Order: sequence, then structure tokens, then C-alpha cells
Amino acid sequence: MPEGVTPEKMCDWDYMTGAIAAMEPLAPPGEKTLYQSMTFGWIVGEIVRRSDPKGRDFRQFVLDEINAPLGLRDLWIGIPDAVEDRIATLSNRNENDPPPPEATLYARSMPAAVDLVPPVFERPDVRRAAIAGVGGIFNARDEARFWAMLAGGGELDGVRLLSAERVAGFSSIRDNGDEPDPVMFGIPIPISIGGYWLGGHRVSGPRAIWHPGAARLARLGRPRPETRRGRVPQPHVQRARSPGRPDPADLQGGRRRARPGVEIMTVLPRLEDLEDKSFDPFLIERLSTGNCPDPYPRIHELREQGPVVEGSYRMQFTDVPDAQMGHLPQVMVLGYDAVMKVLTQPEIFTNKEAFENNLGKSFGNTITVMDAPIHTKYRKIFQKAFLPQIVAQWGETVVDPVVNRLMGEFIDRGEADLIEEFTHHYPFQVIYAQVELDPAQAPVFHKLAIAQILSSIGAPQGPEASSKLGSFFGELLAEKRRNPGTDLISHLATVEADGERLPDDVLVSFLRQLMNAGGDTTYRGTSVLLTGLLTHPDQLAAVTADRSLIPQAIDEALRWEGPVSSTFRYAAQDTEIEGVPIKKGTYINTVLASANRDPAKFEDPDSFDIFRPRGTRHLAFASGPHLCIGQHLARVEMTRALNAILDRLPNLRLDPDKPAPEIKGHLLRVPYHLWVKFDR
Repeated sequence: MPEGVTPEKMCDWDYMTGAIAAMEPLAPPGEKTLYQSMTFGWIVGEIVRRSDPKGRDFRQFVLDEINAPLGLRDLWIGIPDAVEDRIATLSNRNENDPPPPEATLYARSMPAAVDLVPPVFERPDVRRAAIAGVGGIFNARDEARFWAMLAGGGELDGVRLLSAERVAGFSSIRDNGDEPDPVMFGIPIPISIGGYWLGGHRVSGPRAIWHPGAARLARLGRPRPETRRGRVPQPHVQRARSPGRPDPADLQGGRRRARPGVEIMTVLPRLEDLEDKSFDPFLIERLSTGNCPDPYPRIHELREQGPVVEGSYRMQFTDVPDAQMGHLPQVMVLGYDAVMKVLTQPEIFTNKEAFENNLGKSFGNTITVMDAPIHTKYRKIFQKAFLPQIVAQWGETVVDPVVNRLMGEFIDRGEADLIEEFTHHYPFQVIYAQVELDPAQAPVFHKLAIAQILSSIGAPQGPEASSKLGSFFGELLAEKRRNPGTDLISHLATVEADGERLPDDVLVSFLRQLMNAGGDTTYRGTSVLLTGLLTHPDQLAAVTADRSLIPQAIDEALRWEGPVSSTFRYAAQDTEIEGVPIKKGTYINTVLASANRDPAKFEDPDSFDIFRPRGTRHLAFASGPHLCIGQHLARVEMTRALNAILDRLPNLRLDPDKPAPEIKGHLLRVPYHLWVKFDR
């Protein structure tokens, strides 16, 4: 925004367009597009004014060319006096949030003097001014009709407002859409050519478009003096819900629907949502982990440079800074033998220092952030709860009901998106069942579990989510000890090894981590397994005919595209790896993906082949004393899910009318969609 802008100046169209025109652009015009919080409204509006043959200002143009054809009665770019008494009072639900640092481009794009807050946008002059980017006031009916026009390809009720080609262009991503955006804190943001946000991972369809707006949603309501809340969300984080996904409102209070296989045993504490309820951690997580389609060419290049390469694995693929680890000295260790050496020498390459700045802040005193002898003592207790014979019992009692319930939602259609409708849900719902979580709390639980890991990019919602999950699990643990049941938490609360139980802080930290370690990785692993088989129909046919091949299919999927590409260790002393010296205090990026695709260990490593020789064990679950404690449960879940799919979805195949699946991400890899057809 122009320097020195005030609410009065913001109401002056000529001043604003002139001041914006005089500003120095962040990039040469025509080279790229960048995020604009507010100024885009005046830019677009002035283009309209100058190019309109009738010479209308932007406010009149909207009335004549949008409102009138679509029958919109209450959409205003500057309200008339006649509707003043129908405008609801705006409240600022984020008033306690810390402002962004003044030096950031984001803060300069939306300065405090004209921020989207009541003292500015409740002013009569601001309400009446043509402030195109953020000053629109409308009711839900008119907003719905506008979006219905877009959904109809530019036409509504027989009136064509835009060409179908123009609307299709709205869902084409801008040329530099994958680049870090300097205004949005260096995070790539999926904005289309038309300025809309593109969906995909969390929105139905790879080219769904939406825009959350800021401050004016549903403001045109009942007359004063009744106060209605207008939302002032953080820009561009509101989430659209996919078809088939339960609406959280349907799971609340008295409208909660019973779910087969989930029996609520005790009265559980209530989870507290994030203060900023519009914050979408799923979108931000995806942006922070990247959408790199194929990191392996770069991984192979790095491995060919040697077993130890200076630098951060993350920064090979993204400019999004790591707020917790980015300032620390780092090297990458690559190749099977070098990675195995790091994982199996815990006295040299430790976990505590490696993870106390990231997972330790997100989860707390979890066993991942421990070294011997403390780690050894507590891991022994946890292992008793996750022994193969224990988790095998959960297959029929816990996993199968979840799998059957989810498949029941689409099995009669003959087609589905197996990611959005199945794999992205079932591991988490298994966890809900294991901890006997009230289904009404599931959406908030999942949201907090993902939000807590965003501390790595400095998101304030990360510590907030960790704190709220900690309070919830502390209360839940106390309740389970008073009234133990057969669920996982009751078992963990009472299990002993050598006469010792788990301390509360260790158990609460483990439960914080459970959603990510036990849910997210299984979701990714199962999604990759199905993608590998469906893109190799001969191997899918072989597994369908001979289910004894399922274990090796699972292992091949985990080797081919492990859920986690790299993990950390810390050099506790001066050492070396294959003759390359490493100084004490260095943080080791242990690149598991380079080990699992090392051509010295796996022939043709980039191919998916369930029949490859199985002489070398993959490292998707790591190795050494920190070998994944939940690997047996992950295998049970993946096996049960694959068997159910093969049994109940005959002639399963990729949908030829939909895009082929693409596995994306540089650190946490997964396809966002897996569209299939099957015989009914």
C-alpha cells in the first residue's frame, strides 16, 4: 500500500490509483504475479474504468454488468444510504493476535492504519467508498448466485455473464505459482491467473477455485441494533469441504450420529479449537512441505557427490525457511550404507539434540526426542502396547469397521477418489477409535494434530495447538486412570515394564505425536501403495489373485516412496562417515529416500516392482534403536485396507477420464488424488 495511507485517503479513488501507479513494483511488469492484499482492487477497478466504452466508475460498472444480469440485490462496492440500517456490526475476532512484524512485505501490504478491523471498516465514509479489493458488502444469497454463475461456466439462469473459456482460465495456475511468494512470508501460494485460490488436496477437484474474502462475509443482515459478527480471518486460509466428507456441524451435540465400531466408553473432555478458527493447517502444511513432483533426480545427484554433502535437504527444494532448524550447521548423509551408519550408531548420532528444536517443541518429551538410557527404558514400555500379537487383534475390532464404513460411502457409485474418500481418513479414524474419541471432536482433533507441526515454519498456531492437545490429553489420561477401559490410552496408562509405568508428560507427548506418526504416515504409505499397484496393472492383478504377495507389495511401496524422505540426527562428537569428517555439533539430514533408492542396493531403484529381490531391507521405518514403534500397526492397517479394496471393488482401475495420480512433495510425499473406477 502507498506510504502514509489513511482511511480518508483510501476513500479517494483518484488519490489511491495515482499513488499506486507511482510505487516501485516488486518485479518487472509482465514477469510474474505476486500476492496483493488490497491494492489489486484499485488496479482492476482502474483498468475497468479506463477501458469501459461508457466511462463508468467501478461501482457503477458492477451494478450494471454483474448485479443486474444476475439479479443481485445486495452486493455493493460502496453502500447507498438506504441500506445503512441493514448492515451488521463488524467485530474483530482476531484482536488479540500479534500483528506481523512491521518490516515484512505482508505488513506493508496491509498496514495497521487501514487494516481490516472495525475502527477502519465501520467508518461511514469507508462503507460508502468504492474500495474494490476489500470493501465489498453483500449477503449470502448474492454471494451464492455469483459463485453459482462461476460453477456454471459463466452462466446462471440462462444469462451468460462470462465465456466458458474465461471461467476455465480462472482455474489455471499463474506461471510462477510454485515459487515462494515474498509477500506471503516466502510460502508458495496456489493462486490462479484469475486471482482465485486453487483447490486440490483439501477441495473437491484438482481445479476447484475459491476465495475466503476478509471481513465482509455475510455482513448484510438484520437491522441494527442487533449485533452480528462479521469474520476477519487471516487472508486465504478458509477451507472448502469435499463432497462425501462429514460436515463437522453434523457431528455436534445432539445431532451427533452414531458410528459403527466406535463405542464411546467414557465422558471425555472437550477439545478447544484454535483461536483463529479460519486457519487451515492442512493448506499451510501442504505449502510448507512443497509439491515437488520428483525429488529423486536431485537426490541421485547429491548421492553421486559423496556420502556427505554440506547443506540442508529441505533447502534443495524450497525457499520456505525452516524457522526452527534453518540457522543450524547441517550436512546431508546419502546412500544406504552411510544412512545405516547414522541410524545404528546412537552414541555418536543422537536424537535429543536433533529433535528438541522441532519435534520437541511440537510434541514435548516424546521418545523420539530421547537417547539412551531414558529412551531404552520408556521404549520398552511402549513396545508392550504395540507388539505384533497386540496390534493384530485391532485388525478385526478396530480397523475393519472403519474401512467398511468409509467404503460404504462410495461402493455403490462405481467410482471414487480413493485419497479424498478413503486413505486420507481411515488411519486417523482408527486412532479415534483406539482412543475412544467422541466423533463430534474428530474434526478439531485432526486440525490441532496437523497445526502443531507448523511450529517448524514459525506459525503461531503451532504452539497453540500443542498446548491445547496437551491439556486435552492430560484430562483424558486422568479420566482413563479413574475409569480404565479396553482402549489404547487405558492400556498405555496402566502398562508396566520392570514395575515402572509411563510418566504423564511422556505419555501426553506420545499421544500428541500419535496422529502424525500413526496416522499421517499410514495415510501416505497406503496412498502410495495403491498408486503403485494401479499404475502397474500387471502387479495389481498378481496381488488380487495371490494375497500372499501383499506383504512384499507393502514393502516395495514403502521403499519406492517412503512417507518421510529425510530425518535428523545430531553429531555428539567429532566423527566421520566413509572418510568424510563431520564436526561435533553438526545436524545430520539423514536422507532415507537416498538409501531406499540406492542403485548399489536396489536394481533399477526408481521403478515400482513388487517382485524385486528382497535381500536388502528398506529404511522407510528407519533402523536402530529408533526403529518405528508403530510399524506393526501400520502393516496391519495397510493390509486390511488393501484386502478390503481388492475384495469389494472388482475390476479396480484408474479412471481414464480423470488426471493420473501424481505423488508430490519433497519431504512428506503423497498423491493428492487417486481417481478410480470399478464394477458395481
